[in-house]
Amino acid sequence: MSVDEADAEGHLVRVRDWFRRTGWSEADPAAYDEYYEMYPADSFGERSSRLFAGNGVYSFVPLHGIYIGGGDSYGPRCRKCGTEYDLDETVQLAIAWSDSHVEPVLSCTSCSRQERMGDWEILGSLTVASFAIIVDVHDHSLNPDPLIAALLEELRSQLGGRWVHMVENI
Repeated sequence: MSVDEADAEGHLVRVRDWFRRTGWSEADPAAYDEYYEMYPADSFGERSSRLFAGNGVYSFVPLHGIYIGGGDSYGPRCRKCGTEYDLDETVQLAIAWSDSHVEPVLSCTSCSRQERMGDWEILGSLTVASFAIIVDVHDHSLNPDPLIAALLEELRSQLGGRWVHMVENI
């Protein structure tokens, strides 16, 4: 979430190179995600395969816009008390954020905690970003949580910036 629109393409190259260099992904000309097929993709590498028993693809998407969790979407949830922010209002805030490039600060109606919208729990909600890594696990009967947790931790510690996790059930 810390990548601006002007640097999204360059960030894609740096992040994809890091994925390959560290074994998270490997080059595969046949790799693609049917929903993001116009963007570069790699197959799971050795490190990913150790954490997830199935096959998968990483798509690297340098596209500024609103990213939405599919299926049962909900408003962002306060990380302190779990109160859900109104989804309809969240959609309007996300549209304004996407247009203005200014991230809104949300205030929890229960505990008054204030945080930037992207810092709320947004697993099944929405956010605005200029760069995304889409993780497509092909076998949905397997649990990808250990893979996602390890990847997020390493992205944050090795590459820095703000990384968030969303689930899109298509």
